[in-house]
Amino acid sequence: MGISNQQWPWFALLVRASREKTASLLLENAGYECYLPTSKYMRRWSDRIKEIEVPLFPGYLFCRMNPHNRLPVLMTPGVIQIVGVGKNPDSRRGRGDRRHPARGKKRSFDNALAVPGNRPVVRIEEGPLQGLTESSSNQVRTEARALR
Repeated sequence: MGISNQQWPWFALLVRASREKTASLLLENAGYECYLPTSKYMRRWSDRIKEIEVPLFPGYLFCRMNPHNRLPVLMTPGVIQIVGVGKNPDSRRGRGDRRHPARGKKRSFDNALAVPGNRPVVRIEEGPLQGLTESSSNQVRTEARALR
């Protein structure tokens, strides 16, 4: 397909639950640049404990794409929609590429941030967003509230 992605902005894609890796692989095979941040998690079964990788933002992945040619991305199995305002995709350009929609288990994280002076700093160490830091919990919570 030969899609040149370097000039296109990053978009967040809402994907089917537990299908983030599949959707990412399908989009990469179609020529798109995708980013699926993951974290390692210790999963306990009745007979063993295993370390698995789970998406950092369940239900979301990030993709560089032409906003005027959305149909191939939307037709990819597992992709539900492009995150945006109404029918217009939102690349977060102009508002800072550091903020991305977060979804998932946030209850305990929000409680930890309620303590004054207890604001963790998040730094991305790998991938296309490498080196970015986010220490403002208010921005993270505002983003999470906007998605609910």
